[in-house]
Amino acid sequence: MAEEQPWLQAWLQEKQELTEEEAAQHAKRLVQVFMNDQQQAALAEQAALAEQAALDELPAAFDWCRSQRLSNGQFLTGLEVAQLLGRIAATRRDSVVNFETTAKRSWQLIDSCIAARVQQRGQQQQEEEEEEGEEGGGGGRLRRRASLVDALRGNAVAARALVMPPGHVEAWLAAARQQMSEAETGAVLLNNPEIVGSKPVTALAAISWAQRKLGVTAVGAFFRRAPSLLATAEDKLQQKLDSLLGSLQAAGLTAEQARQLVLKRPQLLHMESARVASTTAWLQQFFRTPQRLWKALQRSPELLTRSAEQLLHQSSCLQEQLGWDSRRSTWSPSCAYPQSFATVDLSKPGTATKLRFLTSVVGLASEEECITRYSAYLKASLHSMAALYMLVQERAPALLRSQGGGASLSLDHGQANRDEAVRAERGGAEQACQ
Repeated sequence: MAEEQPWLQAWLQEKQELTEEEAAQHAKRLVQVFMNDQQQAALAEQAALAEQAALDELPAAFDWCRSQRLSNGQFLTGLEVAQLLGRIAATRRDSVVNFETTAKRSWQLIDSCIAARVQQRGQQQQEEEEEEGEEGGGGGRLRRRASLVDALRGNAVAARALVMPPGHVEAWLAAARQQMSEAETGAVLLNNPEIVGSKPVTALAAISWAQRKLGVTAVGAFFRRAPSLLATAEDKLQQKLDSLLGSLQAAGLTAEQARQLVLKRPQLLHMESARVASTTAWLQQFFRTPQRLWKALQRSPELLTRSAEQLLHQSSCLQEQLGWDSRRSTWSPSCAYPQSFATVDLSKPGTATKLRFLTSVVGLASEEECITRYSAYLKASLHSMAALYMLVQERAPALLRSQGGGASLSLDHGQANRDEAVRAERGGAEQACQ
């Protein structure tokens, strides 16, 4: 079959740096995208015409996709673009055949909202993310998305955003902007661009429901944490809320307390009632009164997103890692560092190596400090964490120390680069004075 598209395969190998096997595979798929099902020509002739059509249209699409800069300064590879176009074509071939007027236009519409978010928040966004990270174990995210291409890279779900016709995307954005600013809409789309595939009327109804039933005032902030709610019908949202209320009230919490938890973590509306009930029952072993359970959940609603089995496993890991008894391994992190206990999977391969790196190389006092105060870094790969540590150590070593002089982990790629720029500027000024 590869022989039926030799020119396209050669172009993918030569211009897009695909291997021979990759080029053959994607040439076959892309030719099929450009095949005209209504054409009454022989298959071989039809394939040749389709290949020529692909060669006429694809170079511009590849060039444009590869010109979009990722937040780390890199660009998509030819293989990644071929995979992206294949995902789009699998649902809507016209979005690839007529890329310029369909997928590209939808991409630009979404990116304009995301750009507004990035421009408006800038450094403030970074600081807020770092503060959120501190609650869950210190430090901000090691990498932040800044454009649609970041979300599209290797994400088959996000690619659905480019399947939608530009007219639909425009209608959805217009509906969202009735209740949110362009920057807030961009924040919603940044991690879940595929949400533009939902109906605009459904999104407006979901916003109205959240305002009426939950008292949501900061619409953008609420739906940024659970964008999929914008694609959920109003009656389904009410069913989810009623189910959650029933499970929490069975544990002794009030309807108002449940509402406050949903406002903090809208994702709770997606949780199954049976799972929430089993989780609260397990937590009640350690928080024996509704008041104590409420205090724990106030600090970390994420506890309700984990199953009882997952929490038990976390407790067991802490016993093995730190030698804590069963009560302390649950009670202490749940109260003092609840997000760490709820969100960091200590059983993942490589966790022990990361802990050794943080204590032996970075200089943190103990594994307990790593797991509790700096657990956000345990979510990153060891390679990323070590590379960033070396960068900051070279360019902005002050970020590796707290105000008291102890080891810290304020690792931030952007801050390190800014400090390096300031240092270079000062050095240039000193030389000019001399």
